[in-house]
Amino acid sequence: MKCFVPGCKSGYGKGREKIPLFAAPSNPQLLDQWRQKVPGITAKVNDADYQEEPADTGAEGREDIALPTTAYSAGAFLCPDNENSRRCLREDSVGWSPDRDLLSKGSSLSAPSKEECAPESGASSSTAMSDNKDSLCPDRRLLLQELIQHPERVKLPASWCYHKVEVFHGARIVYSTIAVVSEGKVPAVTKCIYVSEGSHEEPFQAVILNCTLNNVIDLGGEPNTMEDFERMVDTLHKTKICKGGPSKEKYPGVKPQCAYIDCLGVWRHKKCAVYNTDQCTECKRLAGTLRCHAMRQRNRINASGTAAVQPTIRNPKFDVLRRRQRLLYKKVRQGRDVNARTFSYIGQVQHDDTSEPPLADHALVFMFVPFADSYTQPVGVFASRGPTKGTCSSWLVQQKISRDPLNDYSEAKN
Repeated sequence: MKCFVPGCKSGYGKGREKIPLFAAPSNPQLLDQWRQKVPGITAKVNDADYQEEPADTGAEGREDIALPTTAYSAGAFLCPDNENSRRCLREDSVGWSPDRDLLSKGSSLSAPSKEECAPESGASSSTAMSDNKDSLCPDRRLLLQELIQHPERVKLPASWCYHKVEVFHGARIVYSTIAVVSEGKVPAVTKCIYVSEGSHEEPFQAVILNCTLNNVIDLGGEPNTMEDFERMVDTLHKTKICKGGPSKEKYPGVKPQCAYIDCLGVWRHKKCAVYNTDQCTECKRLAGTLRCHAMRQRNRINASGTAAVQPTIRNPKFDVLRRRQRLLYKKVRQGRDVNARTFSYIGQVQHDDTSEPPLADHALVFMFVPFADSYTQPVGVFASRGPTKGTCSSWLVQQKISRDPLNDYSEAKN
């Protein structure tokens, strides 16, 4: 199982890190008790030393201490440094050390003035953009350093935690939570606050479903003190999230243009307002839209299974021939005495050779049938005085309509 925090290597086949279940407390007195209960890696383990003892109810900060009844491996910074000792974690990964404490006990953080936060008059905009960390006011810079070094000092809601990950531009602290926004098998969504010390990103970023919300919702402004940052976390924690539309398993195979499948496996409208609502109006309408697409797809599959419908292909040359045939047929009707009810014309059709009897006294051309792009075969039905071949009759009509004047059929050749 892989971690959902961007940049975290836990859960991958390579680069796994062993993280102890208990971290060293930040209070020096509690730290001494921790070292007595949890020895180093090289120390011998004695089961008699780890019997359950009643907790000291009067101890200061007892919620920050965890006295295990079984032995756990301590962090690398709590173990004696020698040649045989093996470090489990990096020195700056977990825990507290007095020499790395940034703020003294008497110091306090206060809101900066406008003069302190305002950039110098001679500084250029390009220099401020290239080094984002140096452009921070002093109090905000101290807060950023404190969060990077000691992320455990923030009072988080019960469902929140923090990760310390390494990115290409430096260290990053990710305060995150998993919020269940719907019932059933729909996955939960994640809320994160990125605290970055690099100069290529904003120092504080609030993210929901990979959408940055710093400029979208009111998070109380840029934090300058620890209380401001905790207020920012609480605001993001109370922000409602749209649960999206139906699950992707409910309507498989549909491809609407107005929606997409997000990272949670649910359909989400492209105009979805991710925050400040349980379910937006656009995502509520997706169920009916997806149902219509599924019905159309089912009808297409059923139609293709029974009979193959060939698409009509319009050939430009074919259209020209059809228009020409209609004009010729119209001229035939106008040039002869045509019966509009029976679509027949009256007249004698003779050959040049007068020894042969006339072929027919009237004829009717029903339609023109195209056999190729450049060849059109007319079909005619004739009432003749004797046996007449169909090819002969059709040849007469074809030659006469395409070449000779329409007012004289006596010159047609066999």
